[in-house]
Amino acid sequence: MGGARIWASSLLVLVLVAASLVLGERNVLADVFTGPARLLGIHPGLALAIAKVESGWYPWCVNIEGRDYRPKSLAEAARLARRALALGKSLDVGLMQINSYWLRKWRLPLERVLEPRVNVVLGLTILKY
Repeated sequence: MGGARIWASSLLVLVLVAASLVLGERNVLADVFTGPARLLGIHPGLALAIAKVESGWYPWCVNIEGRDYRPKSLAEAARLARRALALGKSLDVGLMQINSYWLRKWRLPLERVLEPRVNVVLGLTILKY
């Protein structure tokens, strides 16, 4: 049942994105995904669907050991994540929910990873990897 729900949600995202493009509307959210997705050879609809499932499209979403937090700013999200990292906790950050494994492995600064476009590029790079 969960797979069907994810598929239906993904289909809805694709339809909404296609509709906004056909109608000529500028979709800021789609802009964050389209360039990086095309650059990496990934369908933008897939990128949008992953972010919808991972963060609900909330740019500063922080998940610490299974619990979601919705800080009101990038700075607040970075402070929360930095505290969790200092305590050795596993966490995921941003639109694409980049895991702390990658933050440590690539020595990525939290403030940059929480920037929506950077987060999408990283998430899609990890997907491609």
